[in-house]
Amino acid sequence: MKSGELKSSKVTLVGLASQMAMGYADVSWTAGGNPVTSGIATSGPVPQADKTFRLSSCLTVDTSEWNQDKVFLM
Repeated sequence: MKSGELKSSKVTLVGLASQMAMGYADVSWTAGGNPVTSGIATSGPVPQADKTFRLSSCLTVDTSEWNQDKVFLM
C-alpha cells in the first residue's frame, strides 16, 4: 500500500451549492466525465438570510474508484 493511500473501502465527497436564486436545483455528479447514478445523497434547499438558497450533496464511491485519479464534479 502506498504512503497516504486510503485504508477505508469507501470515500465520501461533499459538494456545496450556495447563493442560488431559486430553491430548486437538479444536482448531478460525474466521475471521469461519466454520469454517476448511485451513491448520491442531496439535501433540500436551505434558505439564507440574503434570500438565496444553499444545498449540499454527498457522493460515496469505492476507494478503488477514488484511487484511479478520476475527476469528480458536482
